[in-house]
Amino acid sequence: MGIKSKNQIKAEATMNNMQPLNTIRQLGYVVSDLDEALNYWVDVLGAGPFFLIKHCALKDQIYRGLPSAVDVDIALGNSGEVQIELIYQHSDEPSIYNETN
Repeated sequence: MGIKSKNQIKAEATMNNMQPLNTIRQLGYVVSDLDEALNYWVDVLGAGPFFLIKHCALKDQIYRGLPSAVDVDIALGNSGEVQIELIYQHSDEPSIYNETN
């Protein structure tokens, strides 16, 4: 059998519709202004189009062991083969998203 090269592993993963090793497929950013972030990603970086999910329903949330009810908008788009996720939290509800502030 032998050891497979990185190119062989990537080729097999592609044939099996799997993500090849050592690749990045998604980057997520928590933003303070979704419209501003969308304009930047589209107009400056040429990414998109973006699809917006307003007030995304995240059910049965638990954050640090306690129930949470985070209200977020999520914008999803691509830059080449990489998916870009922009996340905007509407409230000060404790969550992983506002730990970045």
